[in-house]
Amino acid sequence: MHSKNRSGTKRQFVSDQSTLSKKYTIGEVAKITGSTVKAVRYYDEIGLLKPAEVTASRYRLYTMEEIWRLELIFTFRYLGFGMDEISKMISGEKSVANVINWQIEALDGQIRTLTRIKSILLQTRQSNDKEDSLRLLYKLVASPETCGTEEG
Repeated sequence: MHSKNRSGTKRQFVSDQSTLSKKYTIGEVAKITGSTVKAVRYYDEIGLLKPAEVTASRYRLYTMEEIWRLELIFTFRYLGFGMDEISKMISGEKSVANVINWQIEALDGQIRTLTRIKSILLQTRQSNDKEDSLRLLYKLVASPETCGTEEG
C-alpha cells in the first residue's frame, strides 16, 4: 500500500506480520519514509531516533517501531515543533497536550503579527497620501495602534 507524504513523494506503508519484525537499512528507511539518509542519520546523531541494532560493520538497522518514530518526528517538524520539544514529547518528559497548547499559543501570536504586517502593507499600498511611502511605512510600524504595544 502506498500513500503520498508531505513532500509529495510516494511512501510505502508496511502492514503484514512478516515485515513487522523485519529490520531495514538506513537507505530503506529513507525510501519508506520519503526522507533522506542524511536526515535519518541526523536524528540518530542528536538522539531522537536510535536504530534497533548496529551491525559489526556499523550498519544501522531499524524496525517498524523506529520507522513509526521517524514518521512522528516528521509530523511534529511539519507542525512547527522544535527538536527540544519533540525530544521531550517522545521521551514523555513533557505532555503532548501541553506542548500542543503552547504551539497553538505561539501560532496565535504569529498570526497576530502577520495580520498586523499585512495591514501595514495594505494601508501603505492603498494610501492616496502624497507622502513618501517609506515615511508612511515607518509611521505605521511605529504607531502604537498598529504594532499592538503601548509604547510604539
